[in-house]
Amino acid sequence: MQYIEAASNFIVELSGRTQAKVNNEALITEQSVTVCKDYLNYRLSSTKLINKNGSTLNLEDFNDISIYLIMTAGQLEVMHPNVYKDVCRRLHVTQFTDNAIGEVFQEVANEIFKSGVTWAKIVSLFAFSGAFALDC
Repeated sequence: MQYIEAASNFIVELSGRTQAKVNNEALITEQSVTVCKDYLNYRLSSTKLINKNGSTLNLEDFNDISIYLIMTAGQLEVMHPNVYKDVCRRLHVTQFTDNAIGEVFQEVANEIFKSGVTWAKIVSLFAFSGAFALDC
């Protein structure tokens, strides 16, 4: 749950608001969910997994926060391609049930954040999420 809170704080900071100005937890959660959905939809739109008609989503389709995350996570993937390629194989994922995928995701999140939460680590988790969604 601390990861969701950290990601929410990241979104609040990117949107130019301070946490003191945004006391509405539901709004923060809604924004977090939107950014997560936008990021994964963008990552998956280039595949036939969710894109049956061959069109891809454009950055103009998203809000500024989502665009920033998409671009930043994309840069991270370009800078470290070996980290974000073939993640299922490298993590030895053999079961593709919701529970198994959730456990692997939680283990990776715990590893990423074991020494603390930073914005770079949050973006890294998003980049991992995109790669994980594509592989698994």
